[in-house]
Amino acid sequence: MFNRIRAYLQGTWIRYMVSYLLLTALLVGGLTLYMYSYYRRSVYSSAIAQETSLAYQIKYMSDGYLDALGMLSSQVSALPNGDDEAVVNALAAFPARKGETLMVYLPKTGRLYTPKGSFDDNDQDAWPQYEDLRPQDVRAFFSAPSSLALLGAQNVTLGGEEARLLTLITPIPGKGSVVSLLAESELLTAGTSGSGLSANRYIIAGGEICARGESFTLDDAYVLRAGGYISDVYTDVRRIGGRQYLFVAVPGSENGVVYVSVLTLTGIYARAAGVWLGFVAVLMLIAVPCMGFMAYISRRNLAPIREMGRRFGAQQDVDELGAITRGIDALEDRNRAMEQSTLEARRKSFARELLSGVCPDRQSAMEAASAIGLSVAGEYFAVILAGLDREGKADGLEEEAALLAPEGVNCVWTRMEQSEQRLALVFAKDASSPAAFAGSLCRLDSVRAWRLPVAISAVHTDWNELSTAYLEATSAYESRFFMGDGRLLRFDEIPFSQDQTLPASADYAGRIGEALENGDRAGVDAALTELGAYLRSRDMNLFAFRRAYNDVIGAIMSRAIGAGYSHADVYDLFSLSGCRSAEELEDVLRNVCLKVIDAKQSMPSEPGLENVARIMAENYTDPDFSVGRAAALANISPARLSLEFKSRMGVTAADYLASLRMEEARRLLRQTNLPVSEVCRQSGYADASAFTRRFKRYADMTPLQYRQAARSSKAPEEAGSEDRSDTN
Repeated sequence: MFNRIRAYLQGTWIRYMVSYLLLTALLVGGLTLYMYSYYRRSVYSSAIAQETSLAYQIKYMSDGYLDALGMLSSQVSALPNGDDEAVVNALAAFPARKGETLMVYLPKTGRLYTPKGSFDDNDQDAWPQYEDLRPQDVRAFFSAPSSLALLGAQNVTLGGEEARLLTLITPIPGKGSVVSLLAESELLTAGTSGSGLSANRYIIAGGEICARGESFTLDDAYVLRAGGYISDVYTDVRRIGGRQYLFVAVPGSENGVVYVSVLTLTGIYARAAGVWLGFVAVLMLIAVPCMGFMAYISRRNLAPIREMGRRFGAQQDVDELGAITRGIDALEDRNRAMEQSTLEARRKSFARELLSGVCPDRQSAMEAASAIGLSVAGEYFAVILAGLDREGKADGLEEEAALLAPEGVNCVWTRMEQSEQRLALVFAKDASSPAAFAGSLCRLDSVRAWRLPVAISAVHTDWNELSTAYLEATSAYESRFFMGDGRLLRFDEIPFSQDQTLPASADYAGRIGEALENGDRAGVDAALTELGAYLRSRDMNLFAFRRAYNDVIGAIMSRAIGAGYSHADVYDLFSLSGCRSAEELEDVLRNVCLKVIDAKQSMPSEPGLENVARIMAENYTDPDFSVGRAAALANISPARLSLEFKSRMGVTAADYLASLRMEEARRLLRQTNLPVSEVCRQSGYADASAFTRRFKRYADMTPLQYRQAARSSKAPEEAGSEDRSDTN
């Protein structure tokens, strides 16, 4: 039972769910922490802003009261003395605010005026009864003051009703005063709800608290300290008695009035927590269906994972992912081994491919060699043939030779098991290095112990002489029977090393090529018979025969174009080197000619190269268009198109297609403001980086540099117009 539970907990589905849960918890946790911090800052900033706004509203309301009292004072001052009715009418007509009671006291007439009428100075019922002032003090306070007077809020009985009122007294010059009694509660709320938090609000004037509205108990000393004659909005957080309070103070317009609000941070943060909990509740409601969806997706993904796990050897519900990981590692190891094996095989066959004419020029050979980690750099080259011991005791010869190779010498090795030979193509920077390297091979202990022959061709520089170099090395290698195998066999030193190839062989090659083009088997047979008789009459040695036949075959191959074959399909240099008589050589030549005739006769009729050029001109802007596609549209084999196009047009088909695209690119760069990426696309290239590299090889500058030069009338129009074989 315990093992089943453990196996289940180790299953892929549980791992999926645990990972999903952990990821969800991480996301939700991080989001909730961020939102809590955000709401704390937001509610805190909102409280300051709203309390500041409330203080300004109280300030503007107070300023409005003062302005209104000043206007009323001016009106009463203009009335004639003793006109009681006019004063009462002025009070009744004046718009009093909510919670406000207006009075006028004129000591010279001994009268107290209200909107309801005038009263004698001794009528106690008409006067407000203050909690902390005697009647005579009230009369003295109401007497004509020299400036605005403010009496702090206290309980006042007026008209039989008691309320906390704030008293404002404005002088009437030379006559008396205008008195405004304001309800403290109406003044402090100022018609707004504020921040919605519990707060204490105060009005301070003359260093004393004139009005207050308190939700909690707070020592007045802290309030007075916050309102101590400030000149701008003031905010501060103070810790008092173990609690933190937020103080917001706004200065009034005159008389040192300050409006102060005090809030507890506990209340602010509690409000933020309430909003945050609402957000968390919504988030959890969203998370529940998300978890269900995760479980569904996990189940859907589990089936293919289990199937892959079973294929890699995992048991049901037991570590499928581990089995898949191990299986993938094993596959990667196998692929690496296969790639390495394939790479080694390509390296071993590369020398044979070069001798078979796979790479038509030195540049293509260097690129092909670089792709497999080899080097054929060096102006001079030669072919070395060394014996292959049958018992395999000298299998490490190539590795030993690599250590002997001096700087600037590169070797490409291969084995020819049938002829029991090792072959090395040696490339060097100077003409003497190949022979020196071959001499070092002869002095190796393994070569001397097994008496392995080592032969070297003459040194060449013309890439087209690769096959000649191989035939020279073969002839030198075969001379071991009469020259001895204890020394380096040099082609230059064998008795028949002189060049006995006659110019007349080119004429025979021409006759044979014409017969091939006409499909004339009889003409081919007659020309071959005549060529064989002619060469025998010259008393030529075997090497001269081989070279003559190699030259004739090469000439035939270059003329008998368009048959849809490659050089290697019909001609094997290694079979030619294995011929031991003129008759065998003649048979090889006849087989080559028969293959060419058969290939030409199997070809359908094909249009001319003009049609191919037209197809290229119509389609070169298509990035997917290629020389192979042009050949298919023209019903011509790619091999024939490649050979015949070069022969008749002077450039390869690939170079012609590239020149069309490059010229279009130059035109667009000169005449339009299109971005380089769009010029690339409209010129027939899909990859912008490849386009830039090719344009730079073609025009000797980048596209942007070309456009800038063209704009300044310095673009070299002739750049790129020459034939560049590397534009493709």
